[in-house]
Amino acid sequence: MAVVALAIALVPSTAGAAPAAGGDRFTSLSPVRVLDTRDGTGGHAERLEPSAPIDLVLGGTSVPADATAVVLNVTAVRPSDLGNIRVFPTPVSGDAVPVVSNLNVREWTDQPNLVTVKLGAGGAVRFAIERATADLAVDLAGYYSPTGATAYTPVSPVRAMDLRDGTGGVDAGRLGLRDHVDLLVRGRNGVPADATAVVLNVTAVAPFGPTNIRVYPRPADGASQEPPEISNLNPVGNGEDQPNLVTVQIGAEGMVRFYNYAYDTFLVADLAGYYSPTGGQLFTAVDPARIGDTRSGLGFASTVRAGVTADLEVTGVGGVPADATAVVLNVTASQPRGTTNIRVFPAAAGGAVPLVSNLNVNLGIDEPNLVIVPVGEDGEVSFYSQSFDTEIIVDVQGYFTP
Repeated sequence: MAVVALAIALVPSTAGAAPAAGGDRFTSLSPVRVLDTRDGTGGHAERLEPSAPIDLVLGGTSVPADATAVVLNVTAVRPSDLGNIRVFPTPVSGDAVPVVSNLNVREWTDQPNLVTVKLGAGGAVRFAIERATADLAVDLAGYYSPTGATAYTPVSPVRAMDLRDGTGGVDAGRLGLRDHVDLLVRGRNGVPADATAVVLNVTAVAPFGPTNIRVYPRPADGASQEPPEISNLNPVGNGEDQPNLVTVQIGAEGMVRFYNYAYDTFLVADLAGYYSPTGGQLFTAVDPARIGDTRSGLGFASTVRAGVTADLEVTGVGGVPADATAVVLNVTASQPRGTTNIRVFPAAAGGAVPLVSNLNVNLGIDEPNLVIVPVGEDGEVSFYSQSFDTEIIVDVQGYFTP
């Protein structure tokens, strides 16, 4: 078992608050790479293999000793074959692996996903892979703790930016090589002036070729404008859309920056919520657990059919209490029958399907994405596939309460 510890300078968005009762608060960070097996960042320079999981120590090093969970962007780089990667709290003893998944990988295709994971024994999280081998690149976006700075407020999903038509006050058109676009988020779409971070579902649409997209706080004028050595999306090109949830600290002028490393692409960003020091909801991390799987009938009556809403009960299962107001879910679309988009939203009798997307999938290719979604009527969340039937797998990672 490889165990690595990494120490970095913490640059929280605001000063810590008093300990929270009944849950934890969030401190956003300027994103930083804490593990990269390609160059030894984080102290490990070997590919992840089924026989050799990696334990990465973050508590007390990259985040304070009282941190309970971390938000990581995890990218599987050049996987050798089909497989899945699981990220979970390092157990006190033993090698048990939970029956969940965070990334579903395919041969030589880089795959990112945002992961909110509870810290385990020694302040560590474990990365394990099935069937394939892969390099790992892991970027830290923030952490939860009793003395954290901010609480979360979900919003009804709304499109904050769309480069195809200029939504968000940006110039319409593809984002080109080594180019960036800044998006004003404070004071728009219900995000208040004291917000310190936002949660965005970002989709690269119709990319011309392979690239990586980086989302980070807009630097102040006069500061270095060099993009950080991180990545949030890794589109493969060939017109294949790729989404990923992003938690990003708000930068200068109330803006966040989107940077494109290589081939031209459109970008779409949907706002899911924000963190601020006033108001909001508190977070509790759980040991990851599977609460829905249409393949086996767990939680669902059948396959999610195209154009038909399917509801899943998310309270009272997987450690989520009845008073939870929002849940953190890893949602995987499996065996999609064609190209479609998946939408996840609070259940409501007769409620309209929102005009946003959480996953964009193609025929036969399993794709995951993290979703933070308010709990709807009867403790349920709704799933909708626009164009084709698909199987849906749902793993819970935590929940919010007032």
